[in-house]
Amino acid sequence: MAGLRGDWRVFPERTQARWLSFGINGLGAALMIVVISMTAGLTGLEIGVAGGTVVVGQKLLEAVFGEDAVRRLAQKAREDLHARCQKLLQVEQQKFLIRLPDGDPDVARVLTGHAAALEQLAGRA
Repeated sequence: MAGLRGDWRVFPERTQARWLSFGINGLGAALMIVVISMTAGLTGLEIGVAGGTVVVGQKLLEAVFGEDAVRRLAQKAREDLHARCQKLLQVEQQKFLIRLPDGDPDVARVLTGHAAALEQLAGRA
């Protein structure tokens, strides 16, 4: 199966879409460089170029794979990103939770007081 994955003849649509995507992204990057060099800074035109590049790339994917397949891929990618972020946040949360003493009710009261004080400070700013 690993040999099939790398063989461009087995999945010609995927290979074609990948090369067309590289071309579109390269063209978009080149246009952004031209816009930035002509205007000597950020003017907002490069955002339009980036947005246009994204739209063209999406339309290309829809043309090659079909609109429904692109929607399913986007949904799957969104769910995967959400799961990865949740896992990362849980790992980071544990770094802080292990520093708290177990079963001390005063810690919860003190932390709640600190959180309320921070909210008041944020309200003043």
